[in-house]
Amino acid sequence: MEIAARLTKEYGRPKGAADAVWARACDNLWYREGEKAERFLLYDAVPIEADNEAAIAFAVAWQGHPIGHLSHDGFEW
Repeated sequence: MEIAARLTKEYGRPKGAADAVWARACDNLWYREGEKAERFLLYDAVPIEADNEAAIAFAVAWQGHPIGHLSHDGFEW
């Protein structure tokens, strides 16, 4: 995001930044990368709410006796 902000500031608007990146990509025959960079610079991301389906919880036992719980929220134990 920092590079996109810097390019937009340097070229005045996202279209100018996308044109500059596309020109550099074409010089190097990086057409696919230039297209993706242009798409990134021109279109805003729409935030969405996503459920974390990686969460899991375990009952910890020692010799048949429960001694605690171990849960994972999808990021940290």
